[in-house]
This record gives sequence, C-alpha cells and structure tokens, in this order.
Amino acid sequence: MKTAEAIKTLGTAMGLPALAFDAENTCNLMIDDRQEIYLSGDPDGSVLRMHAVLGDATELRADPTRMLEVNYNADESGGGALSINRMTGEVVYVKSLDLTGHDAAGVTSALETFLRYAAFWMEHVGTLSQPVADPRLGGQAGDAETIIRI
Repeated sequence: MKTAEAIKTLGTAMGLPALAFDAENTCNLMIDDRQEIYLSGDPDGSVLRMHAVLGDATELRADPTRMLEVNYNADESGGGALSINRMTGEVVYVKSLDLTGHDAAGVTSALETFLRYAAFWMEHVGTLSQPVADPRLGGQAGDAETIIRI
C-alpha cells in the first residue's frame, strides 16, 4: 500500500473521507481536542511517518537520558521513539510504519496502537524529568506495555 492510499483508508475509517496530504505531504489530526497528530510521507512511497506532539521540552524539563532509556529496544515506546524536535522545541513521539503488505485493517490497527502509546506518553511525559526506579529493586519502570493492553 502506498502512503496516499493509507491516508485515504484512514480517512474513510475515521469518517473523514476528504483526509489527504497537503502540499508538504503531511496531514494533521486533532484527537479529542488535545492530541495533535501529524502523518507524513512520500505519497507514492510505502513508509508512513506518524508524529504526536507531547509538550514543550523546556517546560517539561525532559531528560534526554530518560528518553534514551525509553527508546532502548523500544520496550516502553511500542516500536516508536521519543525525541525533541529541534525546530519547535517540542517533545514528540514518532513512529514509522512500513506499509508493505498492510491492508486497510492493518493500517487502521497500526494507527490505533500509535494513538494508544501517544496518549500514554502525553499523560506520562512529566516522568521524563524524573529518575527511573530500578525494577530489580522492586520499583516500577513505567513500562507502557504493562499499562497499555494491546
């Protein structure tokens, strides 16, 4: 499936049949009036990039070391990654989806999973400035997969 087709598929599934890439090959969605999602990619390509804005890095005092820990083996990020957009100063959750072999249900399911992880990190983004408890010592690591049931 090509990314333009994936966007059309997602639009149909969400009741937004006009959903399409803009001139910059991006489309923006606002989920529940609080979660900003950007979908981008080459319309003729097969990789869809999903971005969720989590908050301002300066206000959150996000610790890059903690973000790297979250990203390690993608254990806490569902295969995506937490990062800081250097142009906007925002903490973002990003994931690339290879659309090769995906049908409409697979693309919709992948976006739903992305949205669950984005919602989790939007709610817990403040923990990025806090030290992590060592699970071997009885603390909780904040592993999204143990909190989000997929």
